[in-house]
Amino acid sequence: MKKLFTLLLISSLGIYGFAQERAISPKQIRNQAVLVQETKQGDRLTKNPTSIPYKSTSTLVISEEQVGLSRYDDQANASIQNRLYVYDDGTIGATWNHGLEDNTFPDRGTGYSYFDGNSWSEYPTERIEDERCGWPSYCPFGENGELVAAHTSGNGTKFSTRETKGTGEWDSFLLPGPSGQEYILWNRTITSGADRNRIHSLALTLPSSHGGTPYEGVDGALLYSFSTDGGDSWDYENEILDGMTSDDYVGFEGDNYTWAEPKDDIVAFVVGDPSIDMFLMKSTDG
Repeated sequence: MKKLFTLLLISSLGIYGFAQERAISPKQIRNQAVLVQETKQGDRLTKNPTSIPYKSTSTLVISEEQVGLSRYDDQANASIQNRLYVYDDGTIGATWNHGLEDNTFPDRGTGYSYFDGNSWSEYPTERIEDERCGWPSYCPFGENGELVAAHTSGNGTKFSTRETKGTGEWDSFLLPGPSGQEYILWNRTITSGADRNRIHSLALTLPSSHGGTPYEGVDGALLYSFSTDGGDSWDYENEILDGMTSDDYVGFEGDNYTWAEPKDDIVAFVVGDPSIDMFLMKSTDG
């Protein structure tokens, strides 16, 4: 029986982390081998992580607020997604992997809560999507709206949007993976531009550890998609960027990549795993 846990909103400062530029790790770090064993459980990965002792010296005071409930324990396989956004007007949108029905969690999807500047909305009792989804990314969208991107159970990345944050019905559209590899998962999605109408999305093809097959020679290919019109069309659709092809890597694993928060026209993401080097991809015209 899974232990019921309370989802906590942790207020703190942090740094998220394609002209393509790499961050070079020190040689002594690059050459340090770490054994990581992974097994599959659906779209979840189980690992034997190496614990690194750490004692915080920060004097930062952290406040917490309960915003929802979930019995689905696995919120991420590695790095967490951008699941919370603090708007300039003081409002906040928060998301998580929702699931209240034990074992197979047929009700899994995006849990969503909104802070209107004074109080949080009531705990949601169901997902925002109309089908089983998981691993939501959350970001502003358009003039005053919001966007959630989550993977489905086999058809690609589902985007849920609405024009006014915190209220209204959700509209949705689907971005499937490439032909024969439609099941892409573990997305990381952000929006950029003055109107937040540019969508940048990363997603992984199903690796062989989960029953998939290599795509263009990469076992777990990290794909990039880019839209300038809110997802009506795609300038890049499921592209493998230079420097991330089979000439460079055997493959990637889920949740080992994350976006930085966009700044003007600068967008960047970082990829890292104990079995590969860490690298940064950056664009100054995003």
